[in-house]
Amino acid sequence: MIGAVLPVYNEEKVIGAVIKCFQPFVDKFIVLISETPWLGEPNPPDKTEEICRSLDVDIIKGNWRDYHIQRNRGSELCSDCDFIFTLDSDELMEQKEIEKLLKFAENSEYRAIGVLPEVFWKDLDHVFSPKPTFQPIILTRKEVRFTQYRNVDCPYVVSDAEMHHLAWSDLRDMKQKIKGWGHADIYTKENGERWYQYYLNWKEGEKAKDLLNNEFGVERHSLPKELREKLGVV
Repeated sequence: MIGAVLPVYNEEKVIGAVIKCFQPFVDKFIVLISETPWLGEPNPPDKTEEICRSLDVDIIKGNWRDYHIQRNRGSELCSDCDFIFTLDSDELMEQKEIEKLLKFAENSEYRAIGVLPEVFWKDLDHVFSPKPTFQPIILTRKEVRFTQYRNVDCPYVVSDAEMHHLAWSDLRDMKQKIKGWGHADIYTKENGERWYQYYLNWKEGEKAKDLLNNEFGVERHSLPKELREKLGVV
């Protein structure tokens, strides 16, 4: 059996596409809906829960103190599965890449598999270049547990299966992102507003920036048609 665990907070524009990507490959799909963010101020609920229910996934609602606690709760509920997809609510993969990832995991002695994602900036036609070095764990054996964020309690290996991370796509609520999730510990009113104005006014040819004013190269590269169709933005 294969399971999927997906923590989410107010991601109505992308959550449906994430579920549609992975649902054909899993026997159990658990979405853990946070009623408040881990950090920062809460926002009114959007249509995330309604979309999840329409796609017939299992829903657990609650307030978790940290990301890894929420993710581990989902893994516990998938204890009857051999493999568990450990997803974020803005991570998409094409069918052929998911098949590649599963085949890689089945032939690997490692209990946790990471990927090197393509990170989108501003829209669905620009990505960070080169790719950031972050290697999120996306597939685990059932006994693996997270210790902090996407770190796990065992050695892991990185697959070359391609994942598309809509981290800074304008499909998402950027103010909510920088104020309410993992970025909230470095957010201030001053740097948040400065960054947000830069993000809104960014033009092709300019660098991407984070809240600490670190710069990243950007190149034009479009999200695959298969994933655009799932997002409904073809």
